[in-house]
Amino acid sequence: MDHQNQTQWLLDKLFEAKNTTALRKTKFVIDGGVKVCATMLKKVYHIDKNRLYKLFKKFKNGAVAPGIRNVRSKSDIHLAAIEWLEEYATHHKDRMPHNIQVLLPYRTRKYVIFKRYVNEKTARFEPSLGMSAFYKMWTVAFSHLRIKKVCFKNLTLTIIFTLLQNASDLGACCYSKQVMLHWNA
Repeated sequence: MDHQNQTQWLLDKLFEAKNTTALRKTKFVIDGGVKVCATMLKKVYHIDKNRLYKLFKKFKNGAVAPGIRNVRSKSDIHLAAIEWLEEYATHHKDRMPHNIQVLLPYRTRKYVIFKRYVNEKTARFEPSLGMSAFYKMWTVAFSHLRIKKVCFKNLTLTIIFTLLQNASDLGACCYSKQVMLHWNA
């Protein structure tokens, strides 16, 4: 049950309850017509004590419908950081055709991207997000933006082919342990 439905359910239980002058004296009617005290209601339905008392107080003041939860809006700094990371990804990304992932180049580090963001904001005398807020913003707003992972098998083969192309003869290339191991395998 989500927050708003649970709040409405609790308000309905308070409305059905008898003797709502004090929460300790209130008897709630639950399934099957059984009347229970507030303590038992909290235990049976796993309701937080503070939440129940706050809702009881609102009910006594005349609330008959659940209030809308206040959702904090994003700050201008946060929105500017999202815009900056979008622009950064636009200039440095590799889009994969078979899925929605956007990949940044190999050996890119989030910390380096964060430092670049901070340096650019500092150069313009603008405020910037902290490191943990930047990382959180990245995971929430850019879950599709990833850094390419290095596959060592493919990397080793790339090194071998590069050495073979650049080497004048095969013997000059085989002194590398990596190449010799993969050459014999």
